[in-house]
Amino acid sequence: MIYVDFRKECLGRIKEEYKTFGWSIKLYLKGDTSDDKEELDFIHQTNLKYFGHSKDVLDGDFYYMTKKVSNNSKMMSRFEVSFLYDEFKKGGWKKVDHIVKINITSATDSQITIGNIDDYDSINNMLIVRPVRYKENEDDLKEMVFRQIGDFALVLYMRVSDDKQLLTSFKISQEVFKNWGKSEDEVFDRALENSSILYPEAFTRAGISMKEIIVPELGNMRVPILYNAPFAVDGDKLKRYEHLTVTCPQYPNGAVSFFYPRVKDKLNKVFDNEDYYVVFLSIAGFAVHSYSNTELEDLVEALKDNNERFPQDTLTNYVYVYRVVEDKLEPVMV
Repeated sequence: MIYVDFRKECLGRIKEEYKTFGWSIKLYLKGDTSDDKEELDFIHQTNLKYFGHSKDVLDGDFYYMTKKVSNNSKMMSRFEVSFLYDEFKKGGWKKVDHIVKINITSATDSQITIGNIDDYDSINNMLIVRPVRYKENEDDLKEMVFRQIGDFALVLYMRVSDDKQLLTSFKISQEVFKNWGKSEDEVFDRALENSSILYPEAFTRAGISMKEIIVPELGNMRVPILYNAPFAVDGDKLKRYEHLTVTCPQYPNGAVSFFYPRVKDKLNKVFDNEDYYVVFLSIAGFAVHSYSNTELEDLVEALKDNNERFPQDTLTNYVYVYRVVEDKLEPVMV
């Protein structure tokens, strides 16, 4: 089935399945824009989430589902059509139906959760932290609970559901936070603890092998082999030319794991309590390099190249240095 036929049939299937439950669905096409404030806001937020910008013209095809809950609120769910098409090619309609069902269930569950949101004792174990770019989200963050780190922010979220790579959550507003009567430190500490339990970190050593391969496309040039392998923090030692990468295999926002207390303790041990560079290559993870054995300019160039190739995953434009004694992460200005 070609894409345009899938897009039409999938729209019909979703309408048929969920219209009796009060859901309505609209297809927004790539290139769409609107003079309606609510629709334009949907376009901005969708572009920001999926494509890393907030332009007035939609950058892809999306289904947008809504269900009125009261005069002042509604449930919402959004699907990228190209993603559903890719999943259809892997697993047929059964796979697509499962993805839609999970999203709709999450949207419904979130309405139930919101009813208890002012009761901190009831929901504190559902709090997590997610990293976002600050500048692109500045207006949205004004009413939210966050900590700014250089040019990105750690934002307080409530986790509603989590099905493998599908994480459903929503930001905590300042209004809700004030109703809890808790300090920001207490709430963030709990959210980071929850995140560290739900999404444990994984350490990998990376470097350049002494072995080489011949690349015909480069005139039979001999090129060193890059490698990576699991790293046991409690027993392994990094070689001079190696660095660490840290991700959360079960979490697409693994860059936040740097802020788990145990992760910094482990990194301090690996680098013998000396300062080290932290390079957030994406929202999914970060690399850690020796401060004394690494050229800062090389890291800056590598990050710049990485961000140009993967703009949708970019978290920051800065290389950071962690000052162990001060327990402080700060951007390095070059």
